[in-house]
Amino acid sequence: MGDSFAHLHVHTEYSMLDGASRLDDAIAAAAADGQPAMAITDHGNMYGVLDFYRGCNDVGIKPIVGTEIYLAHESRHERPSRRGKSDDSGGDTGGGRKLYYHAILMAENNVGYKNLIQLSSQAYLSGFHYKPRCLVAGQEIVTSDGVKNAEDIEVGDLVLTHKGRLRPVTQVMSRPHDGPVYGIELNNRYNRVTWLTGEHPVLVRGRDGMVDWVDVDKVKGGRPSASESVNNWNSWVCLPKVSPDDVIHSVKTADWIGGDREYAGGHFANSVPRQRLAPTKVYGWLPDELELEYDLGFVLGLYVAEGTVRKAEIRFSLHEDEFELIEIIQRVAKEYTTKDSVVAGRPDRPGYHGVDVRINSSPLASLLENLCGTGAANKHLPDFIFDANEDFQRGVLDGVLAGDGSDHGNHWIFCQTSRDLAWQVRQLAATLTDSFPSIAEFDDGDPNHALQYRSNIGKPEELKYRHTISDNDYVYRPVSAVHEKHYSGLVYNFE
Repeated sequence: MGDSFAHLHVHTEYSMLDGASRLDDAIAAAAADGQPAMAITDHGNMYGVLDFYRGCNDVGIKPIVGTEIYLAHESRHERPSRRGKSDDSGGDTGGGRKLYYHAILMAENNVGYKNLIQLSSQAYLSGFHYKPRCLVAGQEIVTSDGVKNAEDIEVGDLVLTHKGRLRPVTQVMSRPHDGPVYGIELNNRYNRVTWLTGEHPVLVRGRDGMVDWVDVDKVKGGRPSASESVNNWNSWVCLPKVSPDDVIHSVKTADWIGGDREYAGGHFANSVPRQRLAPTKVYGWLPDELELEYDLGFVLGLYVAEGTVRKAEIRFSLHEDEFELIEIIQRVAKEYTTKDSVVAGRPDRPGYHGVDVRINSSPLASLLENLCGTGAANKHLPDFIFDANEDFQRGVLDGVLAGDGSDHGNHWIFCQTSRDLAWQVRQLAATLTDSFPSIAEFDDGDPNHALQYRSNIGKPEELKYRHTISDNDYVYRPVSAVHEKHYSGLVYNFE
């Protein structure tokens, strides 16, 4: 090892066999036994380090961070043929030498820990040959401002991790793959299948309640017996609930107002050019800071479902009997702009029962357009939605469902033409309602109609109808089957 990795200790002997013990149970057992320190060496990754570190500190045990690596003969860029077979030491042999070895690395200090992260990242991005843990093109990845296909992820994108946190992508990769891929199909999920290469890890919950990473080709689907109980499945996949590092309760209005508006004395001033005359200033009142509370979230959610922006005017299209929705729009508009909104029908259309709630406010129009977009297929929730406080999030979800959801007793059916919005709402629903929404694409064949995204969102008070289970960290949906097929083409992953 070079000088840059001098703060790592290398051990090639094992103090214990590979195991699958629960992290909390193992730490508790070590504490009860009076152990002063404990180490973690996850096999080929560092997924469990953070929870391990916190758990050890909570009970006064010194945490030792490490990992068990696959060590190539000379370089991680080697691509030898796989001629041998696994021997007693866990390495593959061929032509009288092993094709790879196992080694235990442990960090001596924070520098060593950072070196471990670097080694693990490089191994994932450029070291896999026999085990290319990648995604087939088209796999949806939830980001801060919507959803992207795996092949479209770029460095800098904030993606939602398995811990429910948004983290920036530091590197992306792709590689050719010619061989089997495996597809996870979930119960009652419109026959959607997520395809991955064979040893891509999937976070699953087993029948014993243990949550762990399992290579996709080893995930077991279906039921162990004929019982149709919600608990009678071999495994469940885990959908993380949002868990922000720092919850935000307000945002600066000026960060989301377009143009060259200047804020002074409670007003945003915008210079408007005029023919043959000097520019004139147009003033609009709007607070310089937006408190992220329920009512604002509700109106914002209703805007992405039913609102449009036309220059300086915002319109919400509703049914004339939706009095509660009309009232909250008028009240919030008055509070934020000091202006009265107008409710207008269509007297020129006999029998028409729709109304428009119209708000004339250039700053508010600019704010909503920059926060959430305009045009049905382009609408989305603001990129801070997963960092916002729960009260605001609930307002947003309730507003979206009030506009584009239909009540079916024990669940909502949510239908949208915006792919980004559909996946963002899915994530909010998982966090706030313990639901694991299904998303299906519907194309009615009419070229004039946009593709629709439909999902079912369970109501929290109707738990007895659920096909899922949940806890504080995840919502779990059963794996109905694991499929296999041959695939030849590029596969993708990112760090």
